[in-house]
Amino acid sequence: MFVSGSLRAQEHPNYMHALSNLRTARWMLDHRPGNWRQSRDEEAAEREINDAIREIHEATIDDHHGMDEHEKWAEHNDRGGRLRDAKEFLNRARQNMERAEDFKGLKGRILRHISESQRFVDMAMNAR
Repeated sequence: MFVSGSLRAQEHPNYMHALSNLRTARWMLDHRPGNWRQSRDEEAAEREINDAIREIHEATIDDHHGMDEHEKWAEHNDRGGRLRDAKEFLNRARQNMERAEDFKGLKGRILRHISESQRFVDMAMNAR
């Protein structure tokens, strides 16, 4: 049920699950051990993830966690492992959003950001 032009988080768990998966994918791209430098494709993927997260926040679907808060996952010391994990969390976020109901075009915008992020992650993976 929609309330005063915004979504209630507790009534839209798919958005909340997508938000969690997006945050974790972002961490996988941003958290680099050692001297691993982020590629342009990874930076672009992270920007798309940030845009998807902002879309959810602007719709007031919020769990009151910061953009950098995410579930704890095992760290990979290799770039390929992190990119594979980021892709997996983006896939999960996509699945969450595909099950979500739309609200003023929000679902489509978030799915576009996820698709673009997935494309950039794929390009980063192929550039290695």
